[in-house]
Amino acid sequence: MSQATEMTDAETPKLIDVKDFDLTTLKSYTGPALLSRLHYISSSTFVPLSLRSEALKLLRDALKDTLNTDMYRKTFTEGDEEVRKMAGGQIDEEWLDSTSKTSKTSLSHLDANLQHSKTTLQKPLILSSYRSLASHHLLTGSLVDALKCYLRSRDFLPGANEISQMCLDVVGVSVELKNFQHVMSYCNKAEHTNEFKKDDVTNGKISACKGLALLHQKNYSLAASAFTSLPPPFPYPTTLTPSTIALYSSVLSLATSPPSTLKSLLQNPTYKTYLYGHPLLQTLLESYTLSNYTLTLQTFTQLLPQLHLDVHLGPHKLVKLFLN
Repeated sequence: MSQATEMTDAETPKLIDVKDFDLTTLKSYTGPALLSRLHYISSSTFVPLSLRSEALKLLRDALKDTLNTDMYRKTFTEGDEEVRKMAGGQIDEEWLDSTSKTSKTSLSHLDANLQHSKTTLQKPLILSSYRSLASHHLLTGSLVDALKCYLRSRDFLPGANEISQMCLDVVGVSVELKNFQHVMSYCNKAEHTNEFKKDDVTNGKISACKGLALLHQKNYSLAASAFTSLPPPFPYPTTLTPSTIALYSSVLSLATSPPSTLKSLLQNPTYKTYLYGHPLLQTLLESYTLSNYTLTLQTFTQLLPQLHLDVHLGPHKLVKLFLN
């Protein structure tokens, strides 16, 4: 686990007001994405101790649905001692022992399957073995090993559909590894497959990840364009949920686009489906297009906890960009 996270945004207060932030909204995420978002909050020094400790509790609970014994143990031994004290609880040694044994047995079995599949020279069987092994590594938190499995499967892809899925897998792991150069590279590869052109869900997932890469490259205008050009909402709990996409697209568009662009965006029927159920975001954009800057600022202030506590938006100087 990394050291406590410090904000880079000069406008971020030493301790932010999070009274309206609901941690349970993060449960719409799964896998490493859920873990990284909870860890970000639990380890961020600008977050009140009460919320950090609650995030740590949820992180421990989420970890017990995985095979990631290393990270689970570290939640009791590393990080802010006061946060760990407030979170309470005792390390579950029985779970650790049982899970470690299960993980080792599973890894041995999957390795054996991979070696056997290679002797058959059957590409679909080898591909399936690599994917199963990658899934195991994701559960244990061995993201680099998972990425290696996906990359090694490239030689055994029978068609465009499998190439597209491999790109998605590589992109998803690379997002969690924060290797956004890799994310961009494999997004571009996916865009050149036939499957990308035919499948809105694949298109959406790749384009959303490309938006993330652009965000981390601080190319906020192109990131906004990527997020606002997505197809109708699609399930992607391992990387980005529709609610998060709505937040990213709204804030980035507000920070980089003129009112005329925002007016067109608000009239876009596809984009409206992202704003549905998010009245604050709709008010934020509408008030700005109507030059009601007082309401815009008030609404933006209400959204600040979501911005600061987001693992991808938090480290960026979007508050300053918006105010300018």
